[in-house]
Amino acid sequence: MNFINPLALFGLFAAGIPVLLHLLNLRKLKTVDFSTLKFLKELQKTKIRKLKLKQIILLILRTLLIIFAVMAFARPTIEGTIPGLETYTNTSSVILLDNSFSMDISDHNGNRFNYAGKKVREILNSMKEGDESAIIPMSGNLPIEYTLSSDIELLKDQAALINVFNSSSSLDRTLKNAGILLSDAKNLNREIYIISDAQENIFDLNDTFDIINTKSPMMFVPVAEKSSEVQNLSVDSINVVTKIFSVEKLVEVEAFIKNNSGSNVNAVVVSLVFNGERVAQRAIDLPAGETRSLTIAAKPDRAGDFSASVVIEGDALEIDNKRYFGFYIPPSPSVALISEKKSARFIKSAIEAVNSESDKIRLQAFEPEKLQSINPDNFDMIILASGPVKESDAEILIKYTEKGGSLLIFANDMVLDKAFNKLVSGIGLGIAKPGKFNIENPGKFSSLDKLHPLFEGVFKGETNNKSLVESPEILKYNSVSSGNPIISIPGASFLSESKLGTGRILYSAVSADTDWSNFPVTGLFPTLIYRSIYYLTSAGEINKNTETGKPFMLSLPMKFSAGGDFRIISPDGTESFRSAAKLGTRSILQFDDIPTPGVNIIKTANGKTIAMLTANVPASESKIDPLEADDIIRKLEPVSGGNEIIILKDDEDMAKNIIRARAGTELWQLFIIAAILAAVAEMLVERNSKNDIES
Repeated sequence: MNFINPLALFGLFAAGIPVLLHLLNLRKLKTVDFSTLKFLKELQKTKIRKLKLKQIILLILRTLLIIFAVMAFARPTIEGTIPGLETYTNTSSVILLDNSFSMDISDHNGNRFNYAGKKVREILNSMKEGDESAIIPMSGNLPIEYTLSSDIELLKDQAALINVFNSSSSLDRTLKNAGILLSDAKNLNREIYIISDAQENIFDLNDTFDIINTKSPMMFVPVAEKSSEVQNLSVDSINVVTKIFSVEKLVEVEAFIKNNSGSNVNAVVVSLVFNGERVAQRAIDLPAGETRSLTIAAKPDRAGDFSASVVIEGDALEIDNKRYFGFYIPPSPSVALISEKKSARFIKSAIEAVNSESDKIRLQAFEPEKLQSINPDNFDMIILASGPVKESDAEILIKYTEKGGSLLIFANDMVLDKAFNKLVSGIGLGIAKPGKFNIENPGKFSSLDKLHPLFEGVFKGETNNKSLVESPEILKYNSVSSGNPIISIPGASFLSESKLGTGRILYSAVSADTDWSNFPVTGLFPTLIYRSIYYLTSAGEINKNTETGKPFMLSLPMKFSAGGDFRIISPDGTESFRSAAKLGTRSILQFDDIPTPGVNIIKTANGKTIAMLTANVPASESKIDPLEADDIIRKLEPVSGGNEIIILKDDEDMAKNIIRARAGTELWQLFIIAAILAAVAEMLVERNSKNDIES
């Protein structure tokens, strides 16, 4: 038995008043006048017993009268119905509708979301005059404020506007909103309906708070059942193995495919797609409930933006069959070479040896003294083979790197110590320290990190990242004290890497000519020059990843700190312009949410690609089996505030289902009748008792 107005039960203390009065009357002495002793003897013992019995009956009736009256005010209810006693209590309710993309699956009830919409309408149709309700979608951008309404047709129209959204549902957030609404509801009876496919991922709840501080039972309406017939595979995640992208060079991707179903699936076709064109395919077998990985690769045939994806064949849920990634190949990287002629000759020869029509590096050479006359922002990177010869040159290069430019620096005799140390310390490489080896025992590589992106694919099949390659013979070097060493020589770093702002730096401790070593005439030199150019201009910070439905702040490189308008090319190809907001020294592009999975390309107003923002659907939504009823209750209990959690079973008559679950039958009418009967009986017994005393 439940009570709608439990505070009234404090009135039961009043039931002790008749008992107290009865006990006091027993102790009160009463003088009775009589004429003769004969009169007392004539009193029959049976009459005295009868009188005492009637007094006890009166005590019981008066106590029951108070109890029945108090119980009527407390409005007790029981589960089920009693013919003739059905009543309706005005209710304030909030309906939480799961509109995550897993609701777009079809099973025994048809499309889950359409079936959920039917349940919403049935709940609204059960409303009576004086009821009020609100509908809150559990996925997507939610409005800041919600209001309870008694207009059923308006509520139905609001429900019809809710669509499936490409993200997970937030039960935690919507329960908080429901609690806020119901705390100020006008009706005493308050309820929360949760209509969902009951995936485990929606129950990631914060149990450090109570949702509501009023009596508001939760009614969970499951719209999905476990079924071996519903099969769903998904591309759960991808790892882009390739770090340096260039034309006609393999882009390698490791894809993780999951079988979310209860049966094995064989020969699943996995495709790699570049800009809508299928470029590679592989097949994989997936045991039930397991995740398997495979590697798939293809060569891009041009430079520019690439919206890429890994795709599997269709099943019950299409949207998680594709996972996106983006990459960018600079069209003909523009490189400024600052060098005197001797060093420039070897670098030019190395670039000419690897250049091709489809993958051409645009190189412009400048004498060191001309550095201040060029605009560094016109170049994707700068190779410094001689210089800088002034401290002001160091300032130019430091500022260029901070804003996102890249540097490849070679040590050289022509560098002035003060200017050179200002540069290397300013770009995070510490202090330059000279060193020498004997001509009889020249220095050689002591270690080389073959796992660094610079050497990706160069040492195919070799797993020992410290094993050596044919080393140049080094007589003289100028190493730096900081940075990440990529190639080492005894006691020093031969090739180091550093970052400054969004810019990247590679530093060679030897010169780009043959004065210090024979490095420029080894087979490693052109490879290192070519790969350094593409590594430094590949815009490693260009790719950003997020989930659909989530807000994202994209920090732009400092070279675009002046703000302005930027072109946004969405996954469907539509273009829009968006202004960047200033945040300190940076410019920020704010995305309230990204509703569509895919690659969003961000360009400057003149068409230069500066970022690629990839949004994918959350992998947790692909597990389509619902939780059992007991598990649902267990998950909700920590945030229920002690309120009842009721699973509304699938029922053709939702209205009766709700009434049964809501409170059952109110019994206040029975207690009113019982109180009246007790009062009438008390009056009759009291009157009869007086007649007995008088007689």
